[in-house]
Amino acid sequence: MGMSIIPQTDTDQMMATMTMPKGTTNDELYEMSGKVMEQILSVESVDNVGAMAGGGMLMMGMGSDSSDEPQISFYIMLKEKRGQSNKQVENEINEKTKDLACTLAVESSTMDISALTGSGIAVEIRGSDLDTLAEIGQDIADMLEKTEGTTDVKNGMAKNKEETRIIVDKQKAMEYGLTTAQVYQQVATALSSSTSATTITVEGKDYPIIVLSDDKDKLDTEKIKDYSFKATGMDGEEKTVQLSDIATFELAKTPATIIRDGQTRVLTASAAIADGYNVSLVSRDFESAFNAYKAPTGYSVTMAGENTSINDTMRDAVFMIAFAIVMIYLIM
Repeated sequence: MGMSIIPQTDTDQMMATMTMPKGTTNDELYEMSGKVMEQILSVESVDNVGAMAGGGMLMMGMGSDSSDEPQISFYIMLKEKRGQSNKQVENEINEKTKDLACTLAVESSTMDISALTGSGIAVEIRGSDLDTLAEIGQDIADMLEKTEGTTDVKNGMAKNKEETRIIVDKQKAMEYGLTTAQVYQQVATALSSSTSATTITVEGKDYPIIVLSDDKDKLDTEKIKDYSFKATGMDGEEKTVQLSDIATFELAKTPATIIRDGQTRVLTASAAIADGYNVSLVSRDFESAFNAYKAPTGYSVTMAGENTSINDTMRDAVFMIAFAIVMIYLIM
């Protein structure tokens, strides 16, 4: 039997977010928002629509924000008497706007309780090395993909960035009398675009003097390989050290945000539940494969999400019923 903590209910409010490509002008943004609004209003169950951009109502002439991908939010009011559910309205809006040159994300309800109960299936992966966490996250995502009833599967690395890693050869660095920490300090100083040189006092107030680096002197991912600095070798002589002589460089993906629980890094792989499926039944199918998965030494994987909340709620309910029976027996 499938269960859910609070089943999804229909309301008379919906939301939608339109996202345009980078470089879109305000005029293009407003023109497209007009087209989207027109299509939304053509849905029979929709009563009216309001749009907001950059913190102000669009019809009041407020400009869009300065983000790389400008967005417009639509607040959709539905008719009280309608023959469609919120999900059916969402599907119709998606169908009517699918050919427009924008990305439209529609939420069928403004009552989002996922922050309290969790949403869909989630697996928390804990460990220290980001590359290993990413590998485990992909393993979990593959299992979620194979589970019937899941959709919108994420491996926890969706919002990642590319980084340049400098791997110092400790033995080669020691030949120049350097430690990894000293190399890091040299690189960090070179990457800094400004330095606080001194502080002056004027009429009892202290003002820092900031020295800015010239743009041509700033390091980037290309120049870093040719970077050199002075260091005193083991023989006591000052030498010029080429960073590429004591280190190697590699490009890697890293999460845009690193979440920690205490001193442990946490990555979350997740999946939403497709229409027509129950979260507890889908989770039960996933757990059969998940329980057989063995994480590397030093790493742990634990179930989270809505099904975990359901199990905790049911356990507490059984405990309270048993406690109530005992209390009734003692009173009698």
